[in-house]
Amino acid sequence: MVTRARAALLALLCAVFVALGPSVAHAYQVLLWPQLPDGYYGWRTTVTSIVLIPDKPGRLQYQWDGTMGEWSDYTGPVFALEGRRTLFVREVDDIGRAEDPVSLRVKVDYQSIRNKGNYRPYAVPSQGATGTGVSLSVTVNPAAGARIKRLGGQNRFETAVEISRNGFPSSSAVVLATGADFADALSAAGLAGSHAAPILLTQPGVLPLPVSDEITRLGARNVIIVGGTKAVSPGVESGLRARGFVVTRIGGRNRYATAAMIAEEILRREGSSAARTAYVARGDAFPDALAVSPFAYAGKRPLLLVQPTALPDATRAAFLELGVRNAVIAGGKGAVSDQVEAKIRADVGSVSRVAGKDRYYTASEAAQHGVESGLGHYAVVGLATGRLYPDALCGGAALGKKRGVLLLVPGDTLGMAAQSALDLHMPDVRYVEVYGGEQAVSPAVFLSVQQLARF
Repeated sequence: MVTRARAALLALLCAVFVALGPSVAHAYQVLLWPQLPDGYYGWRTTVTSIVLIPDKPGRLQYQWDGTMGEWSDYTGPVFALEGRRTLFVREVDDIGRAEDPVSLRVKVDYQSIRNKGNYRPYAVPSQGATGTGVSLSVTVNPAAGARIKRLGGQNRFETAVEISRNGFPSSSAVVLATGADFADALSAAGLAGSHAAPILLTQPGVLPLPVSDEITRLGARNVIIVGGTKAVSPGVESGLRARGFVVTRIGGRNRYATAAMIAEEILRREGSSAARTAYVARGDAFPDALAVSPFAYAGKRPLLLVQPTALPDATRAAFLELGVRNAVIAGGKGAVSDQVEAKIRADVGSVSRVAGKDRYYTASEAAQHGVESGLGHYAVVGLATGRLYPDALCGGAALGKKRGVLLLVPGDTLGMAAQSALDLHMPDVRYVEVYGGEQAVSPAVFLSVQQLARF
């Protein structure tokens, strides 16, 4: 079928010819089939083949997306991969000398619907005469580009359940934390990663029914409660035991001690290598810790908490007992002061800081840091409001499982930090998950992301 299409194109000269290369002497021609994009905003929705024609004798090689890895010899039509893709082509002479590569960009989304044009002739007056016009109606393609979905419920507990359902087909364990505060759930990201488990939220005194049902759906046998009895009551714990779950609790006298105890459990499960690097964030505010939580999950790393101007005794003891050699501070100097940084450096040796001018830019910087550390990629991007914590608490774990990144938005707008990150990395984005209902992340933000994905 491809050969027939190619022959027809060559014979009828009805393909689109694209001249590439820095000069005529080194130019190539490209035959695209279909000739023109058949999807909305320039997206191609059918199998797209590319035929390369050199203007002079020589051996052609190609590769996708400029990975600069192995080049493939061109022997026949090349089929475009899905997504925003760049085909690099070069010519190699008889003695192996390669010309500078040239490129061609295509946008392909095989799962999206095609445009459907409905043509209707009608009469139009033209300087006293009657002519013929055409009315065209087009079905907009909402699926082109990255797949975007909202994961939100009626409240924080149901949102956590929706995130779990979307990201975890099953799990032998769940991590359960209070939904009335943020510290315990954030500190537990690395522990959840160690169990490959979701994080779910509960009311302090009552386990919400949707959460109970989700634990059953997951097929979990183990429930790990993080936080003391004020955070998650003994009644919730005993109710789970009565249903046959194996329940363990990790809780200290305050959030700093609880985070240290969670880190010790990660060390026990994963060994000393997992604790060599620890994330550090202020314990009295949530945004900075949220930003690194996907990478704590993916790397099964501790996330320890400090005060802006003081290093709690429990946190310092954890640095020493865990054998931490590298600490990554999330947040600027207003969040974790120079004095606290100096004390941490004295205990662990190497300290780096991931920070922006505000919580939104810090999240963007943290995302880039996670990608450069090999713990994340932009194929999956999560968006959550930076004004409230509940939605992203569980979203961080879900992103960590997929090795995605988390960006924070003001809620009513996308914000420059998230928009700049998406603009830069949208060619790599395949899925965007918006955490929370429309009051948390507005429809305008959702629409803005859709528009970015289409272009």
